[in-house]
Amino acid sequence: MTDIGFTTGCLYKTKLSYFEIIFLYKKIGTTAIELSFGSLEELDNFSLSSDIEKLLQHFSYISIHIPWIEINYDINLKSEKIIGKIKSLCEQLPIKGIVVHPNCIGNFEYLESLKLPFLLENLNKGHLEGISSEQFKKFRDNFEFDFVFDLQHAFEHDQTMNVAKELLGVMKDKIKHIHISGQNNSTRHLSVVNSDNQKKITQILKICPKVPIICEGIMLNNFERRATEELNFIKENL
Repeated sequence: MTDIGFTTGCLYKTKLSYFEIIFLYKKIGTTAIELSFGSLEELDNFSLSSDIEKLLQHFSYISIHIPWIEINYDINLKSEKIIGKIKSLCEQLPIKGIVVHPNCIGNFEYLESLKLPFLLENLNKGHLEGISSEQFKKFRDNFEFDFVFDLQHAFEHDQTMNVAKELLGVMKDKIKHIHISGQNNSTRHLSVVNSDNQKKITQILKICPKVPIICEGIMLNNFERRATEELNFIKENL
């Protein structure tokens, strides 16, 4: 059975605490979760309380998305502060993947040397790095990193989904989990069930490796109902 869940980033625009978000995901029956931290400040402010740690024991697959705002992963104080916090979380939790944006990496050899389960993610429209199959082939051939495949990001570069298929061909068995969301005329990172491009997203999902799925659609209200609808929709389209 495929583990399916959500990133905490789905609810970043709400006033819910991490405990409340994780509790909601547990309540609706998800078995995967991604703890998302956009900035060093967000990560620094996160405290792994005993209550949160106990909640997280429910999940079979736990990943972390490390900061991507104003960060260059290299040998510098900001990077070292983030890596120190991540190492601590990995010692306390069974973290199976650490998602990082390729365009935030100034020193790939440095990250690789840390021997942590970093996962490179293909990026969305507006980026020049981390978007093509050629670039991911270089990552695959030159480093030991595994990957996260983001279906919506691939769609933004090519609505025929040929880019998505090319990325799948390169990433192959190095994909450790999938990010899934959709869009409409005004919003990206929308729940797939409410998206205009849901058919193209789910068509690619059906040919993806059977790895954990992390939903990334932003939710602004009626959180439990919306999350449940998305969870059921993804299950129906595997």
